[in-house]
Amino acid sequence: MAEFGIPAEQFADFAAWCEHEYESEADYLTGMFYSIEAARRFISRFLPDTNGLHIIGVGFPNELVEIGWRGPHYENQCDTIEKRVTQRLPIEVGGDVLGHEIVSCDYCDFGHSWICNHIHEEPFGFRPNSRGFISNYDDAKKVYDWLAEDDMKGTRGEPEPYYIWLLISYPLHVKAAD
Repeated sequence: MAEFGIPAEQFADFAAWCEHEYESEADYLTGMFYSIEAARRFISRFLPDTNGLHIIGVGFPNELVEIGWRGPHYENQCDTIEKRVTQRLPIEVGGDVLGHEIVSCDYCDFGHSWICNHIHEEPFGFRPNSRGFISNYDDAKKVYDWLAEDDMKGTRGEPEPYYIWLLISYPLHVKAAD
């Protein structure tokens, strides 16, 4: 807790939050908050130093929901991300689009980026944007399709399912209306 920036005098409050409130605000297995507002409440309550801190939202393309979640289902493991994806909740407004990222899922959490295995060096005909992400969905789909052709054999990436995620940066605090 201290390394994350939670002051020692708030450890008891944080422990109580973990025991009672996280279930309605966040999923502890994926480190995912259920809304931008829930993340903001957590930040304002527990993190006095927000220097360098960002709230990053992720979106999943409806097209891939139609194709289906092709990841393995592990016995006695959660499927929190899958449940959130299949709810088809709209992306929350008020953020800045960073770009698309191709990331695997493993044991109910985000796994490896397409950059982990140097997939970004393949000749796809584009380069990551200035933030290191793929600027448009069509280019991200090229990478996704190329990885999917491997059928999780591990010759093109990790032997895990990869997905396209849209990343959005949200402000830590909402500015008051004038």
